[in-house]
Amino acid sequence: MISRDEIGILIVEPSDTYQRILVTLLKRIGFTNLSIAANPMKAMVLLQHNKSINVVLAELMLPEPHMGVSFVKSVREKYDNKALPVIMMTNLSEKNYVQEAISAGISGYLIKPIDPDHLESHLWRLFDLPLRGSQKMGEFLVNHGLISSEQRDLALKFQKEFAVPVTVLALNLGFVTVAHLKDWALYEDDEGFFDHSKEMGLADEQVHYLQELKSKQPLRLGDILVQFGYTSKEKMEAALCQFRSGSSLRGAAQNRDKPT
Repeated sequence: MISRDEIGILIVEPSDTYQRILVTLLKRIGFTNLSIAANPMKAMVLLQHNKSINVVLAELMLPEPHMGVSFVKSVREKYDNKALPVIMMTNLSEKNYVQEAISAGISGYLIKPIDPDHLESHLWRLFDLPLRGSQKMGEFLVNHGLISSEQRDLALKFQKEFAVPVTVLALNLGFVTVAHLKDWALYEDDEGFFDHSKEMGLADEQVHYLQELKSKQPLRLGDILVQFGYTSKEKMEAALCQFRSGSSLRGAAQNRDKPT
């Protein structure tokens, strides 16, 4: 399973302030292999020479002579495929440009100010990544002998694959048809789907129901481990308390076993 520090992210952002904000956000959620370009020309040079870049995070309204859409088109022409994910960042006032960016081949978009959870969700879907909290919890359980590393990896893989996109939920429930989704097929994030739910004819109660379903996904790692029979519910609850408190399970066990 790939680790977060192995994923190379190119930030294409003209603002020094927002460059620092993005670097802080990405490091906070575990991504450290970062490159920065203030304009499309520098970005294209970095893409040519830095083969460790796996995803581009770019401002939609880049300065002239290349706006963000033109930059995406240049990337697609250069690589002649959609293998390199490009996530666009935009302000709410610029959302009328997003459809043009989608047609140019972006892999998703984020609304500024960037929500760390939405940013992580995009990267989580693009790569075979566990959620950061689940990854930490899994390492904690392995280090304290409650589960094996193989059991952890299987549970994390199950957790990721169980997270069903909202478009699939909506289709399976009959709320929308494939024809409804045709114009929004490249909105890979759930936020984009909900933004355009009314345009696809969804009623308010249908949107609310889908939001409730999504709030229950993905399954908690502990629930998966218990259901798989790797540990008991009681042990899992005790481990969760120890994990949240930051104390050591082994230390607690040793203290409990000491004669009084």
